[in-house]
Amino acid sequence: MSQWKLLATISSFILFSCFSYKMNVTQGQFEVIRPPVISGNSEQIQTPTKARIQMDMSVGNNVTLRLDGVKNEKTYVSSESLPDTPAIISYVLVNNMPGISFEKEYFRDKIYKGIGCGVFPYPYAFVKGGYNGNNFDIGINSNFGVSYSRASYRGNAMWDDFFDVNKSIVNENNKRVLTPIFGLGTRADIYYKNIGLAYYGSVTWPWSLVGYLPVSHIPESEYFDTSVKFPYIVLQNVEIQYMFSKVYRISIGFNQITGSQILEQVYSGYGAISMNL
Repeated sequence: MSQWKLLATISSFILFSCFSYKMNVTQGQFEVIRPPVISGNSEQIQTPTKARIQMDMSVGNNVTLRLDGVKNEKTYVSSESLPDTPAIISYVLVNNMPGISFEKEYFRDKIYKGIGCGVFPYPYAFVKGGYNGNNFDIGINSNFGVSYSRASYRGNAMWDDFFDVNKSIVNENNKRVLTPIFGLGTRADIYYKNIGLAYYGSVTWPWSLVGYLPVSHIPESEYFDTSVKFPYIVLQNVEIQYMFSKVYRISIGFNQITGSQILEQVYSGYGAISMNL
């Protein structure tokens, strides 16, 4: 009897996996966290390894960023389709959030590589590499994190079963969605004695890796594939640095958030304290 139950379970899974659950987004608001600022070196490093802890924070308003030119790609369920309609959506930027990070760098001559992790407020990890000179430091990094972000959206859902293609209106409010986040960044530091100036720029895709959205009122499936193309955001950060000693550094500056499809530019204050271990 148990063998028949197992066979029935496997058969049901295979048949269920063949169904299509698609949706487009016509309107919506999606929460994004200000991307992290990956730190650099504000001095010439003389040791083969270096570890650092940094605490930082932006001081600004949480604002709604209107997005321009966002569309749903045309997608099919059996012989019917959801059209490539515009998506009137916006990002809700959470800006005044503290963060903490740890990193370790490995030096060979003046070339270095490093790894690190942090919380801001979502967990993330990063890898970095660069060149550390007498009076300047340049580097690049990539980071990946996972957030549990809020979203409210409306749209159209379509799915098939054994017999027919079904359609429904989607209207979800204040849903929590697990969102993988990917970013690329670059940094340049110049320094003389205890004073330095740093620039950091990054491109982050906060919702682009999310291939689904939850739909609560359709019992056939909790998650529906979405074809909306979420835009990236650009962070630029400028800071003045002061080294109190070989251990402690304080940074004060400002940052800007914008993007190719974002209609606003948001400016915020920035501050950081770091400690070399």
